[in-house]
Amino acid sequence: MDFLYAASEYSEPSPENDTANTHVGPVSDFFAGWAVEPDLTPAVVLGLGYEEDRALGAVEHIQPGDAWAFLPKSNEARFDAALVNANQLLLDVIPARNIMTYRVDRPFDCVMQLESLLSVLTKISNPILLPFGPKIFALSAMLVALTDRRCAVWRVSAQEQQSAVQRQASGEVSGLRVSCLTRQNEPR
Repeated sequence: MDFLYAASEYSEPSPENDTANTHVGPVSDFFAGWAVEPDLTPAVVLGLGYEEDRALGAVEHIQPGDAWAFLPKSNEARFDAALVNANQLLLDVIPARNIMTYRVDRPFDCVMQLESLLSVLTKISNPILLPFGPKIFALSAMLVALTDRRCAVWRVSAQEQQSAVQRQASGEVSGLRVSCLTRQNEPR
């Protein structure tokens, strides 16, 4: 399968969409995760966006033993600055060693970073991936969770309290090609 990601032009964060989280849970039953060791504490891996304090609210809701943040980097400095501003309270409490960056125009690198981190986290915790921000992180999270069912991918939203926002494409497009092999007699 080929996935294409079109980055959007910068637009100011919309204050009317700064509403409380009303839903925190798996994106689907398939991505609910399966804890091999239920006694291990959860660890959250956040793909940050510029929804003000939404990620912080999710972390407070889950109360993980550890939190990791993935900061997207783009060719738009205003987006990068707005993202840090919207998440400053969270970034102040996450240890600097747990804050990683990824380029939105390099999705394969993001998948590799997530896979590397999760190969460690699955041994010491029950990881929950929370993709905020650029949709390319959500794709990366789901692709990694496909290879390890212990990783959960959850959606956090304000549901009907938040309006959909239409974005204008910037013209920058990146892609990711994925090949999935199944074993004989396994459902596709």
